[in-house]
Amino acid sequence: MHTGKGSIEQGNRQKLISEITSLPDVESGLVFGSLVGAFHVLEQRVNTQCGSSIWVDGPVCYVIDATIAIDEPIACPGRLGAWKLDPSIRRKLVSQLSKAKLRWNDMSKVHT
Repeated sequence: MHTGKGSIEQGNRQKLISEITSLPDVESGLVFGSLVGAFHVLEQRVNTQCGSSIWVDGPVCYVIDATIAIDEPIACPGRLGAWKLDPSIRRKLVSQLSKAKLRWNDMSKVHT
């Protein structure tokens, strides 16, 4: 999972931050331009099939059923779409992922 350096509209930014208010000092802890973990896409849907979640933006939404967060973000330039990681960055990511805990998401709230 790569966190881009691009900006988001201020209104959307505030909505997203309000969703994660349980985290202390959210804004100062945000990391940009880095790999921060991995996730598994259970399925993709058109956005009208994803309810009114603020996390849905664009024509397609992905239903994520599992995530892995790494301990140390890895600085990495991103690109639009999918791209191949530099081998040295890939090694760092694989090393951290192998030690990280897989977290399954509660799928009971996902509309079918």
